[in-house]
Amino acid sequence: MKKFLLLQFVLAMTVLTAEANVGVKVFDFPVEKGALKEVVNKQQVKPEEIKQTVQQPKDIVVENINGIYFIKITPSLLKGEIKPYYVWHLTTNRDVYDQTGARLVVNSGFFDPRNEQTVSYLTLNGKVVLNPKINKNLMGNKHLQPYMDKILNRSEFRVLKSTANGKLKYDIAPHNAKAPEGYEVLHAMQGGPALLPKLRLDEEFFVLTDKSGKIISQSASSLSKYARTLIAIKGEDLYFVIATTDHPVSLPEAAEILKKAGMEKAMAFDGGGSVSVDFRDKNLHIISDKDQTARKLKSFMIITYANQSKQLEEANQTLQRPKPKVEDDDENAIKLDLSNTEVKQEVKSERREIKTSPNTKKQDLKIKQEK
Repeated sequence: MKKFLLLQFVLAMTVLTAEANVGVKVFDFPVEKGALKEVVNKQQVKPEEIKQTVQQPKDIVVENINGIYFIKITPSLLKGEIKPYYVWHLTTNRDVYDQTGARLVVNSGFFDPRNEQTVSYLTLNGKVVLNPKINKNLMGNKHLQPYMDKILNRSEFRVLKSTANGKLKYDIAPHNAKAPEGYEVLHAMQGGPALLPKLRLDEEFFVLTDKSGKIISQSASSLSKYARTLIAIKGEDLYFVIATTDHPVSLPEAAEILKKAGMEKAMAFDGGGSVSVDFRDKNLHIISDKDQTARKLKSFMIITYANQSKQLEEANQTLQRPKPKVEDDDENAIKLDLSNTEVKQEVKSERREIKTSPNTKKQDLKIKQEK
């Protein structure tokens, strides 16, 4: 009898210890509620059965709480890599997911859909590969000039690499901030604004205030309720927090939610219709555009599988290079002569005259046959 009671005690302690290690919590909600406690109630449990029942901690855990997804990532367990990704021509989150074969793809930086240029810095392997300073629409906007320093210094998520041993750690900091001593910036994806430890709406030009401090305008609908893509750090763990259209939030609300969840640092990425998530483990696909068609984007955060470099390289050949320009057909090329009002087209057909609409001031456009 004593041996039986002793065995029960040992098994109970084993389960409790295992539950402490396995019961991964997001926002203090257990992922697997009571699954291991059932084992304790079975009197005829063998130690080897406990080993089979106890699951190993997962590197990525997803919890949906009232329309807000908490995607917890434990880097120490992760075999793949966390890094930003970009495309030359805008494309959907799902397209990057399909072509790269990445395990997880999440939308990230801001961009200009008119010229397909970035509004956010992206650093990859220590080199800046997307630079908003080359975006003429941004840099040439006279209304933004007084605030350009704030825009260019918005917060970014960083993967830092130790110069001593190569160990990685993660941080959120303004773009111009120096890396901590002993570390260099390996990867970085800018977005903004910072949410924690301090909400930096004004400092990163997501709101404009008057002299009295009253908000007179907002950027990225920061004070309105929209879908949001957020990234946060808690201890050694990372979180993608996705507020869907089922639970839209303002950025101040997002900051409050993350603070209550115990996050230490947090920032926002592009939100609204840009919010997109594709996660292979759970067959999870989130889009937030109004008509439920995925928006085309410029930059992303991805988590790869180990030994995935070949597929990534193949995807890069397609996604990270400009499309070749279509050459004009020599026999049917339309050539504009800006020195006069004539448009000449080389064709091997009859000569004819075409009169234009009154908007052209009744000038004739002649299509002439070249002999």
